[in-house]
Amino acid sequence: MEIKQISAATDKSGFYAVMGEFFASGKIRRTLGYPLENKPVYIWLVVMDDTVKGFVNLDPEGLNLPDKKVTLDDLYGDLDVLPVLLAEGLALAQRKGALAVTAKAYNQEIANFYVEQGFDLVNTRGRYQEMRKEIPHEG
Repeated sequence: MEIKQISAATDKSGFYAVMGEFFASGKIRRTLGYPLENKPVYIWLVVMDDTVKGFVNLDPEGLNLPDKKVTLDDLYGDLDVLPVLLAEGLALAQRKGALAVTAKAYNQEIANFYVEQGFDLVNTRGRYQEMRKEIPHEG
């Protein structure tokens, strides 16, 4: 099992070769509670062996804000790969200089997973839940 870091901004055809089926998937919409979307700035972390086992995207746009945060979104996969994806996402956020990570979930199982991993619930609207975790930095 390997983790690939991919982006449509750097390799559009390669990105959609790996991720395209998930953008059209009804199962993804039912599991996440919404269809996937992609922005040029998104960095996708994908766990693969013969097939895609799970993924999450990191949106670095918040690094320009005073609280220097990144957002993890679209966490999807088997329960055994979710901790691997989250650990890699947090490590990438830290390498990019983020002070905090926010995460969004419409799926209660995913929201519970984030809380179990040390995220604090900061906002709820209907099924939408936003969590936040501070990133420790050596000082």
